[in-house]
Amino acid sequence: MSEEATTPALPLHLVKLIGKKHRERGLIRHLRMLTADEDRAYREACNHLNDFKRSRELFPLVQLNARSCLRGAQMIVRTPREVLRDTRRREHLGREFNRLLINYLGSFRLYLDQMRTRLWRLYRVSSEFAAFEAARRHAYDTTPEYRVIYKARDFALHCGMLVPGVQFSETLVREPEQRVAHTVGLDCNRDYLLEQFGKDWKHAYEHIKEQPDSFPIHLMFVGATRALHYVDTKVTEAERPSLLASARVIVQLAAEVAPGDDEGAAVAEIHQNEPRTDIVFVHAPATVIAWVGLPYQRIAQF
Repeated sequence: MSEEATTPALPLHLVKLIGKKHRERGLIRHLRMLTADEDRAYREACNHLNDFKRSRELFPLVQLNARSCLRGAQMIVRTPREVLRDTRRREHLGREFNRLLINYLGSFRLYLDQMRTRLWRLYRVSSEFAAFEAARRHAYDTTPEYRVIYKARDFALHCGMLVPGVQFSETLVREPEQRVAHTVGLDCNRDYLLEQFGKDWKHAYEHIKEQPDSFPIHLMFVGATRALHYVDTKVTEAERPSLLASARVIVQLAAEVAPGDDEGAAVAEIHQNEPRTDIVFVHAPATVIAWVGLPYQRIAQF
């Protein structure tokens, strides 16, 4: 089978955008067409910077899922006993908690797997990839909560739910005055986890073995997420030098446009579609350029 022909990219042009509402008013001034080397360098730099920008969404996703699960646990624990006495409603709350738990476990591993793949694809054997591997190993070796959460996703994938549901009980208390007390739990059963997954817990096995008969695995989120933040910080700092090199390509082109509050540089493909001309901008992420410490004021903001 022959590969389908792809439409070659049109040459890139440096343009000046004038006025804060340039897109609506159409105030665009053509400056020049980029050379072939500039064209290639600009596209590679934009792809690099935008790839990094997209990767910045991974860790916040882990944090959001952690907060959602912890809030969900608090809500369930505070649920009135009249609601919890209803078996169906209690089962629904258990399913909802497990959904939130699985979301967190999935995003935790998603970060690690996607970041590793991304860094290998971009840099192969490099200081960036080595920094990620070193940080990941450090987090795994020094943080037991990280090890448990890392393997808990595998348990859920191969064995089932870690939390069997909402545990609810009522007890008659006679002193100092007679009343009915109730308890609510969202705990894992230690022996069940060890029996079902055994040595597949690997380095997390001993930490789980040290837990009480029943324990709330979601309280390990704090330590695990803190360790993952360490990994994220190390890898972003390791990428800074290569990102700086790409950002310089963008800033150097933008420097051809005089600075001004109502002007900005942009690079675009120009499509001649009679009777109109379409301008397709190839955006450079100013937020990343600013993060690496280069001036971005001359780059048009959209």
